[in-house]
Amino acid sequence: MQLQRRYAFRFAPALMTALAFAGPQNLLAQTRHGVDVTTIDRRVKPADDFYQYANGGWLAKTKLPADKPYYGAFVEVKDRNEAILRQVVEAAANDKAALPDSPRGKVGLFYRVGIDEARAEKLGAAPLQPILDRIAAVQDSGALMETLARLHRQGVAAGFMVAAGQDDKDSTRIIVQMGQGGMGLPTRDYYTNDDEKSKTLRALYLAHIARVLALLGDKPDEAKTNADTVLAFETRLAKASLTPVQMRDPNAVYHKMTLAELQALTPQTDWNRYLTTLGKPDPGDLDVGMPDFLREFGKMTTDTPLPQWKTYLRWQAAKAYAGRLSKAFVDENFAFGSALTGQKELSPRWKRVLGMTDAVLGEATGQLYVAKTFPPEAKQRALKLVKNLQAALRE
Repeated sequence: MQLQRRYAFRFAPALMTALAFAGPQNLLAQTRHGVDVTTIDRRVKPADDFYQYANGGWLAKTKLPADKPYYGAFVEVKDRNEAILRQVVEAAANDKAALPDSPRGKVGLFYRVGIDEARAEKLGAAPLQPILDRIAAVQDSGALMETLARLHRQGVAAGFMVAAGQDDKDSTRIIVQMGQGGMGLPTRDYYTNDDEKSKTLRALYLAHIARVLALLGDKPDEAKTNADTVLAFETRLAKASLTPVQMRDPNAVYHKMTLAELQALTPQTDWNRYLTTLGKPDPGDLDVGMPDFLREFGKMTTDTPLPQWKTYLRWQAAKAYAGRLSKAFVDENFAFGSALTGQKELSPRWKRVLGMTDAVLGEATGQLYVAKTFPPEAKQRALKLVKNLQAALRE
C-alpha cells in the first residue's frame, strides 16, 4: 500500500518540539523556529496547496511501514519512546533480584510471561476456560447480568459499553457512562449497508467468527451455525445503535439518569445485580448515552434464548483475548483485522506485549521510564519551557 494523503498525519511543529526537547541535537540543525524544514515541498506555492507545501518533502521520502495501518509524526515519536521503553521493560524482566511487589518486579513479571511464546503455544485456549465455564453456567437473566459485569471487568466489551468518565456537562464530576457497544465490527453501518463492499466484509467476518469458534473446540458445522447466531445477535444490536453521524451531536448522546430511571427504562434488566458485581452498587447519576439502545438491550436479556446469549458471549470473550493466546488465535485475529485496517504485517511479539504491559501497568512502566529518561536537569528544562509558555500567553 502506498502512503496516501489520508494515511499521512503530519504535524511537523509538534514532532520537532517533542524531539528537540528530548535532546537529539542533530535534528535542531534541520529546523528553524521549531519547524522541520525538510518536510517542505518548495515546488508548490503554499497558497495553492498548503498541505502539499508543508508535508510534500516528508511524503516523498516516507513509506507506510508494513506493520502499521497509518503513519505520521506522532507515530514517529511513539516509536522512539517505544524503543526506550523496551530497554526499560526488558531490563526489569531480566532482573531476578527485583521485589515482586515493586514496580520493577510487576513490570518484569508481566512482560516475561507475555513474551513467552512457547508457553502460549502450550496453553492454547486454556487461559479462556474459566471465563467460558462462567458463561456456560448462566441459568437466568439475573446471572446473565452478573456475568456481563464480570466480563466487563475483565476487558470483554459484550452487550453494551460501560465506562467511568467525566460528566460532559459538569467537568468536576466523574460518572458512570453507558451506551451502545458489544459489536465486533466498528459501527452500525458495517451491519446495515447493502453495498457490495459491506456484504463482502460481513462474509469475511462470518467466516472469521466460525474459525475462532472452531479454535475453541466447536465442530465445523457447529461453528458455522454459531457464527450465524453471533452475526444475527450483533446485527440486532447494530440496528438499535446510532450512526456515526448521529453521534456527532453531543446532546444526542447525553442523557443523565438515576439508577431508578435506568431501571424503568429497561424493567427486564437487573441493574442492581450488574452494578453490584461491577463494584458500583450506588453509582449516583449515570450518563445513558443511547437510551433506545439500552432499551433494546433490555428486551434482549429476556426475549433472546440463553443458548444464543452464551454463544455470543463465548465469541466476545474469544475476540477480546485472541491477540494474546496461541499463534493460531493471533494469526486469525490479525487476518481479519488487516481486512479492516489494511495493515500488511503483524507487529513483532515484543511490541504487542510491550503495549499490553504499558496498558495494564502504565503507572509502573511510567516510573521506570522516567527514572531512565527524565533526570532532574530535564525537569528543570521542562519547567522553564512551561513558564516561558505561560509568560508568552499572558503577554
